[in-house]
Amino acid sequence: MVTLIFIDFYITRDHLSPSIAVCLPIVISVFLFSLGLSDLLDVNSVEFFFYYICILMFFIGMYKTRPKRILKSYNFSNYNRSKIKLVIIFTQLSALLIFIIESLIVTPPLLSSTPNLNYMNFGLPIIHHAISLLNVSCVLSIIYIKLSGKKYLFYFNSILSLCIFTLLTQRLSILIAIIVSYCTYSLVFNVYLTKRKFLNLVLLSILFIGMFILLGESRLGGIKGSAIYEMTEINSDSMPSYLALPYIYITIGIQNTVNYIAGFESIYFGLSGLLRTLPLVSPDDLLGYNLSNYQARFNFTTFAFPHLMIVDFGYFAPALLLFFGWFINFAYYRAIYENLFWVVFYLSFILPQSIFLFFADNFFSTTLIIYLIYIYMVCYFIRKRG
Repeated sequence: MVTLIFIDFYITRDHLSPSIAVCLPIVISVFLFSLGLSDLLDVNSVEFFFYYICILMFFIGMYKTRPKRILKSYNFSNYNRSKIKLVIIFTQLSALLIFIIESLIVTPPLLSSTPNLNYMNFGLPIIHHAISLLNVSCVLSIIYIKLSGKKYLFYFNSILSLCIFTLLTQRLSILIAIIVSYCTYSLVFNVYLTKRKFLNLVLLSILFIGMFILLGESRLGGIKGSAIYEMTEINSDSMPSYLALPYIYITIGIQNTVNYIAGFESIYFGLSGLLRTLPLVSPDDLLGYNLSNYQARFNFTTFAFPHLMIVDFGYFAPALLLFFGWFINFAYYRAIYENLFWVVFYLSFILPQSIFLFFADNFFSTTLIIYLIYIYMVCYFIRKRG
């Protein structure tokens, strides 16, 4: 599979293609998991083989219909530049206002001395999701650069996103914001990877890992050395302590999903995923299952893709994953042919969420519904008429 990905990249040079951008992180995470460097990981189970089959079916669905990015200049001539600017400013100010109100109620996690306070229990119900719409304004601000040549809205959006997500200690959101910026610029300005740009991307990835480690330690209260080895159950001879946390974060979601497969009992026929898209609704409580029972360790709560498909469809999940792989490629196909709804939806939500499926399966959530409604409204508002 790794060979196929690199051959695909060598031929197309299209690093935005889901068959590269989405598949490669999953392949790397599965490979690291198979090394079994932590005692928390069970690499020899039958359930892991089923997990591997699920991933393989997802890849087959994705590779079956691969669109090819065409060399073209995006002009977005059907959309009103002034209205795009208005939407960007509205989105940015709304996110800032919501964050200020929330911060007046509860101190942001990075500044708080309250034990166990983190981004998961910070913020007001429902409206807190609007902060993540900064990714939508990021995409639009780069399109605005294309239309006007003015970059100040993009710079303000980047600074605002970085400040808010750092104060909330949301490492994943910081990485997603950077990825959205880079991928949007690459698509809108039709950038392909050269050797030099590839090296720059590698250096940027190393910087991401360093930031990931630093923010991870801040959330753990500065735990270091032997305490990290004890928490991750990694032998100190296997790797330095500063690599132990990234390793376990990348791989533990797979183990949690494997644990669920081992304890699988009921099929919910899509009801669990549907309930997750509704605000203030807990499918775990309504359907009577508790995912925390399947965590390899209580403080590692993420479940890797495709655990939601497995929760809903059990051993029928591989068949559904064929369609899901096809859908992600379909979204990319629509985006590269300048359909603005799909450009914004793919770049702000589908692609970044899919890239991190190896870490957390958060595709079906309330945020998905908020993005769909907001992007549809925005595209309708900014379209030229008459």
